[in-house]
Amino acid sequence: MTPLVMRTHAAWKIVFILLGVAAPSHIHACNLPSELSRVVTKVPSADSLLLDDGSEVVLIGAMPPVSLDQSDANQTAWPPAEATRKHLEALVSGKAVDLAFAGRRLDRYGRQLAHVFLTQSVVLNQTHSRHWVQGDLLANGLARAYTLPGNAACLDDLITLENRARANEAGHWGSGVFQDRNAHDPRELARYRDTFQTIEGRIDHTAKVRGQQVFDFTQSGSYRFSVWIAPPAGTSRNSSAITPESIAGKRVRVRGWIELRRNPRLTIASIRHIEILDEPLQTSDPEKATSNDHPSPIPATHQQ
Repeated sequence: MTPLVMRTHAAWKIVFILLGVAAPSHIHACNLPSELSRVVTKVPSADSLLLDDGSEVVLIGAMPPVSLDQSDANQTAWPPAEATRKHLEALVSGKAVDLAFAGRRLDRYGRQLAHVFLTQSVVLNQTHSRHWVQGDLLANGLARAYTLPGNAACLDDLITLENRARANEAGHWGSGVFQDRNAHDPRELARYRDTFQTIEGRIDHTAKVRGQQVFDFTQSGSYRFSVWIAPPAGTSRNSSAITPESIAGKRVRVRGWIELRRNPRLTIASIRHIEILDEPLQTSDPEKATSNDHPSPIPATHQQ
């Protein structure tokens, strides 16, 4: 068992205690129309449900904690993931739910990719509101927001709930299971290859590499962490006011699965998936400025 997993297991009691925190009485964001109604018969994992028609649904947009030590995870239920599953089970098991879809409807295993709502609505300010299951997990700090290509519905709502849980140290944010990684420590990030992470740092450099927009984070030497925007999403029309030039020098948060291609990197679908955390640093050095008129040269680490 790795030291990281040992530290995580040492905190498992805290994780289960956190389940005693009362959930919000309503989570009514994500205004997708319901298309199907089913009854939940079983909760096999922290992000999936079995339904009364025999189908399985994945809670798209809500990423539960996943053990880095997969051999250990296969032997026993990892306590943080089991904490999320038990919360989900208490919330939906045996209850009627509505399914809402946006974009891709099935994963490669034939499971439905849906946003899930309790069919029984709650009364808020004399109006009926749906209780959003993914939103409940994010609000309680038991999952993190993520997207898949073609399935980014309600991302802004999910991130808002995640940030609130992060600020309140709710659920796994309080136990240390969820942490924002440091974009300026690429060697540490390389340890998390093929895992989902949220990463914070200041963008030092932007460039176009083979038609893709690339954001680099300050790091001495040639080893660095980068964020790439995948085509065609990176070149399609985007209503976001964010541009590569507008975020150069800003401290940001990004999320996704870490790849290792010489250097650790993330690939995201759109620039709007970058959260801006503060304003750019002021500098009198013209070499640090990035603009359309004077694009930055491509770093040697990206010249393949």
